[in-house]
Amino acid sequence: VAIDLIGEPVSTSFELTISPVNDFPEIALSDYEMIEDADVDEPETTVITISATDVDIATNSQNLSFTAGSDDTGLVDVICVDNSDSENSMATLTFTPVENQNGTALITVTVSDGIETISTDFNIEITPENDIPFLAGTISNIEMVEDDPPETISLIGLFDDVDIQTNGDVLIYDASMDANYSSVVTASVAGDELSLTLFANQRGDGESIEVTVVAIDLIGEPVSTSFELTISPENDAPIITFIENQEMDEDFPQSITITATDVDIVPDSDEELEFDAQVYSGQELVEVSTIQLFQNIAENEDSAMLQFTFTENLFGVAVIRVTVNDQNG
Repeated sequence: VAIDLIGEPVSTSFELTISPVNDFPEIALSDYEMIEDADVDEPETTVITISATDVDIATNSQNLSFTAGSDDTGLVDVICVDNSDSENSMATLTFTPVENQNGTALITVTVSDGIETISTDFNIEITPENDIPFLAGTISNIEMVEDDPPETISLIGLFDDVDIQTNGDVLIYDASMDANYSSVVTASVAGDELSLTLFANQRGDGESIEVTVVAIDLIGEPVSTSFELTISPENDAPIITFIENQEMDEDFPQSITITATDVDIVPDSDEELEFDAQVYSGQELVEVSTIQLFQNIAENEDSAMLQFTFTENLFGVAVIRVTVNDQNG
């Protein structure tokens, strides 16, 4: 419009056309956390819903589409389900963590309005969850003989724990056995070796002793296995108690008591020593016979009496040889 000083107007018109310019979609995502071995059957722990905005949805009737991917599918994979329509711009992300793995993966979400595409990243952290150690091998039953040297068994490969590789977990070993056999054998662990040490002259009578080995991780979760230890008795030779030289008068019968010990003389055993005496030299002077006496089981001891009968009116020196045999000769 133009107006002169008198106020007379004149006008003309033209049309202004505003062409649409596509606007980029917008999305904002936060880092997400889930525990190792999360149950995919529990969607509240493995599924999230995301949404995006775009001003052109209302003005230009655009629809948004979503895709997503993980940079570490060896840790966690992601499936994107696009739920967008003319009214809602949403998608669900379903995470599938790889069993026994933990760490952080980068998830990239891409949103497109059909013209422009944007991408944004967020981290998903799979937090470690302690895994219980498990039995990975076996220990065969062990047979030992009384007075054997210590038996050493390697525990390497007997137990395992997936956290050893993924979280630097460590297994600590221990061993136990029936306390009734604590005077016969000890079971101890040093590092990854089990040692079975027998006490001297202790017999197992062929009975089986259950030995239990346990592995415990750093959180305190245990796993155990057992095996049978059999200790066979080994015969021990008897020992004659020292007999001093004797001096006796001629013509009068005399006797002395002698003893011998054998560690195999124990309660509930049938071990018995057999004494024998012979005149080694001076047979013309004396005759000797033996009479079995009593056992002192508390001292692992057996005894006998030696009876001497002298030849009348003879005297001199005789040598007596005493032999003691156990039931194994």
